[in-house]
Amino acid sequence: MPIVNLSGVGNGKLKLTGTVLAAIYLGKITSWNDKAIKAVNPGVDLPSSRILVAHRSDASGTSWIFTRYLSAVWGEWASKVGADKSVRWPVGVAGKGNEGVAALVKQTKGRIGYVEYAYSVQSRIPWAQLKNKAPSRSLARRPVGADRGRADSPQRPAAGSVGFGVSSCPDEVLTVCSHSPGTLPFRRRHSAVACQGMATRHETHFGGTPMKISRRTRRLTLLAAAVAVLVLAAAGLAACGGSGGDSAGAAVPGSGSSAAAIEGFTPQPMQAGVILGAGASFPAPLYMKWGSDYANVADVKLNYQSIGSGGGIAAVQAKTVDFGASDAPLEESELSASGLVQFPMVVGGIVIVVNLDGVADGELKLTPDVLASIFMGTTTQWDDQSIQDLNPGVSLPATKVNVVHRSDGSGSTWIFTHYLTDAAGSVWTAGADKEVPWPVGAGGKGNEGVATTVQQVSGSIGYVEYAYAKQTGMTTTQLQNKDGGWVKPSIDSFAAAASSADWEGSLPSMYMVLVNQPGADSWPITGASFILMQKDQADAARAKATLELLKWGYTSGASPAAQLDYVPIPESVYTLVQDQVWPTITSGGAAVWP
Repeated sequence: MPIVNLSGVGNGKLKLTGTVLAAIYLGKITSWNDKAIKAVNPGVDLPSSRILVAHRSDASGTSWIFTRYLSAVWGEWASKVGADKSVRWPVGVAGKGNEGVAALVKQTKGRIGYVEYAYSVQSRIPWAQLKNKAPSRSLARRPVGADRGRADSPQRPAAGSVGFGVSSCPDEVLTVCSHSPGTLPFRRRHSAVACQGMATRHETHFGGTPMKISRRTRRLTLLAAAVAVLVLAAAGLAACGGSGGDSAGAAVPGSGSSAAAIEGFTPQPMQAGVILGAGASFPAPLYMKWGSDYANVADVKLNYQSIGSGGGIAAVQAKTVDFGASDAPLEESELSASGLVQFPMVVGGIVIVVNLDGVADGELKLTPDVLASIFMGTTTQWDDQSIQDLNPGVSLPATKVNVVHRSDGSGSTWIFTHYLTDAAGSVWTAGADKEVPWPVGAGGKGNEGVATTVQQVSGSIGYVEYAYAKQTGMTTTQLQNKDGGWVKPSIDSFAAAASSADWEGSLPSMYMVLVNQPGADSWPITGASFILMQKDQADAARAKATLELLKWGYTSGASPAAQLDYVPIPESVYTLVQDQVWPTITSGGAAVWP
């Protein structure tokens, strides 16, 4: 279903027709107070701000359903973009999975995206009504419940519904349909059916009689049905007509076995005017913001896939992207072996987040040893004496500590485990890397996966990039730093930790670790996020365009970086990058920069 982040606009308050939604995703409607949106929303206070679009970065059944819907309602979408699990999106920024799109929408005012219904409910993101199509004769003859509503009227999702929450279905998409709250009719259909208005609801009859079931059972069954629908759609059932892969004729350099082996990465064609990047989720909100802003000042778009630092390194090594992003810097020997250059792009902090009833943001205090003991699985209860001693007056529950960590190769994990190793090496013995053998806990993919799990599981603790924690209203902790001071995460404490970094001394690799730095105000889990590029470029123009984008990020992008709680790279450092590192990037033996 479409989800939106508009001040004062709650669940189901915004109404959209199919053609308006398609025009938004084509980039033809760009402002929330456009007359086409106002026409179907009388009385709704719509802002004059720009519409920010979010879509999936990965090949997905959700995109397959959504783009087939847009193709069905507007021929221009069908002819210019088409319908598939992965398409060339005309506008917008990309998030991985339903959780990635949901996080993008939740973080940014004025953004619209599409997710499976459960993610909207669980993330508490407002959804929009859609205007459906009059039912076909075959559907009109079918008995329906009272909640179906009048044909051609904007529809709200009924209790237990999944998908886009409207109920008339023309043809082509596999659907699950529920006609009334409290009943679960499984109506087995052998043909694939595409929903106009994106209905995916389900009802089950045994012997023609509606079966009453509990709310919990209904929700679990419907969620399982939704997952099954998306899995089948992603598999490209013959009846659904999904072709899979990229559009015919589009060249996707490096899209062979090496690209396919990169988990979560969807190879994209190298097109003029589109810069391709992939990697760390730590700076992803900023890179997506930069991409959106830069498109307004230059005829260049950024397609960035948040797949983790390990994926970003692999993608740039495979030459499937213009740049990779990693929070785990490579040492000089690794750069030389892969023919890469590396330079810092932004500084930020990894923070500890918890889900504890009655514990306020910044109230809980943890030392490095206690934190390491928790992630080692040694400290297992929140009312453990070691935690109570640090937190007199804080009401700690007598419940189990639920540890959440990253499941993917991650620069955030690299920073976090290097911190544990440096600050609590006698307790933390699981090593320091992008992936480690976690002694305990559940894994979440990306910062967004860890954040979602912590938000959903009471008594949990995890680590995420600061912007994710702040923008989603998560509860963070204080940490004791190297000088013994208690510090809360903030842009100032990150800057304090980074202030002593000797970047000139780090040349030519610019390898730098910023954890556990001295200073009374230093946040101990601070790190830089790095850009990786091929030293020998096949296309000088693409390389130059990529560097121009990154130069804009250093300068004009500094303000949005600070707004998103990252520390911009100082002028002295990015001047060093432009003077010492970028001129080593060549094409055909000639320097690409300046």
